[in-house]
Amino acid sequence: MSLAEIEFRRARLSDAAAVFEWRNDSTSRAASVSTGEISWAGHVEWFESALADPLREIYIAVESDSSAVGMCRFDERTDAAEVSINLAPSVRGKGIASVVLRGAIDAYREDHPGTGRLTAVIRPSNTASVRLFERLGFTRLGGDGEFDRYSCDLAESPLRGASPKI
Repeated sequence: MSLAEIEFRRARLSDAAAVFEWRNDSTSRAASVSTGEISWAGHVEWFESALADPLREIYIAVESDSSAVGMCRFDERTDAAEVSINLAPSVRGKGIASVVLRGAIDAYREDHPGTGRLTAVIRPSNTASVRLFERLGFTRLGGDGEFDRYSCDLAESPLRGASPKI
């Protein structure tokens, strides 16, 4: 699957159920900062707050048949934006993670042209995410044993490509 086959749009409230399902999947929970299962009520409260937060962007990756296949969240910090990714369980292992992450980063850069650096927090045991972020130009800065921090300077990054359709 290529970047041309996936569109990126900002999340909307109607995406809450899909994101809830993806987030509560056991694989997602194992890789997340918070590994516990989330209640529907708690998720809806978080999701509504996230959509209203001017320092947070959530992009949904949508295939040509209109099915959502993943999401990336960007949280603006003082000197960078922290990015995280989650895919629909049905598409994991099919080679689209790099397309989703790269496309969401392109969308975020288009919407926030002043962003110079991205960071990510990844469990060292999440080897698929480690490989994904490193393949896209992120460098490991260090860790505390439980999580490693990665960074990517967008001015020097290979993360350049066609702007996605939003």
